Formats: sequence, C-alpha cells, structure tokens
Amino acid sequence: MLQLLALGIPDVMNFDFTSKPSPGKGNALGSGAAGSARGCMEERPSCCRQTSIVLRSEGDHLTLLNIYRAFKKVNANKEWCRENFVNSRNMSMVGEVRAQLREICLKLSMKLESCGSDTGRVRRCLAHGLFVNAAELQPDGSYTALDTHQPVAIHPSSVLFQAKPAYVVFNELLHTSKC
Repeated sequence: MLQLLALGIPDVMNFDFTSKPSPGKGNALGSGAAGSARGCMEERPSCCRQTSIVLRSEGDHLTLLNIYRAFKKVNANKEWCRENFVNSRNMSMVGEVRAQLREICLKLSMKLESCGSDTGRVRRCLAHGLFVNAAELQPDGSYTALDTHQPVAIHPSSVLFQAKPAYVVFNELLHTSKC
C-alpha cells in the first residue's frame, strides 16, 4: 500500500487490485503526561516505537497504533506478521517498551486508561506532546516548522505524503540532500 501511495495513488483503500487482499489482511489499520491527562496513556507507547507501517488516513502515529492493536488481537502471531509484512521483532519490542512504561506509570500513580476508538483523543495527545515538532502548510505547498521556521517536508514513505494536511506533527527530522 505504501508503494501505491508513493506512486501517487490517493485512495489506496479503494484501489482496483487485480487480486484483492483477503479481508483483514494488509489493511489493519507526546509526552507521557499528555497521554495520561487526555485519557490515552495506553496508546501512546505504540504510536512512536514501530517502524513498519500500513495506511491510516489520520497519519503514521495512528497507523502504528492500529498495527499494534491488530498484532495484539491475533495474540502476537508471527505468521500474521509475515502475511502483513510487519516485523515481528519490532512488534515484540513495542510490547516490551509498553510494559516498561506501564510499570513506570504505575509507580508514579498515573491513571492508565484507553481511549478505545476515539482517535481524536490520541491526536490531541500527540499534538500536545509533540507541539515543538509541528509544521504548517504554506501557501506554496511547502511546510514550515512552527518552532524554528525551518522548511520541512513530509517523507515519501508517510501515509500523509500526498494528503497535504494544514498541520502535521512529527517525531524526528531527517536531514537529506533534497533542495
């Protein structure tokens, strides 16, 4: 699916595949204090640790969260990972990091609750926790980081590459030779 996005296909979910993927296959779709305060602490570690992604229209963070949820739903099945091109070792690492963060939160008496399917709460948490990593779409179609006014661009592997949202938040900047 990412390859289709990179080719400029805007609606990959409705792409006319020669042989459509089986249902449920290939389309499983801030700070700790920010997550706790917004009722999405359970989701936060999953959004920023994984590297393999599948399409989710709200962005890469929610894509990663939903991949992890799908992984847990199939009881960490390695065959599912292989079939869906998900790195099972990365998924296991996400589980380990989540367990460590859960322990830290419990020791700090932070309330652990899930927001369920309310992705708006997760997005608000990400925006609050990553506010220094926010960029705004400019009239010419480029992006400028709000904090540093540095020109930035959405990476071609991102699910948002063709979308051009008004604002984006990001985990990191990758310096390239792109002019």
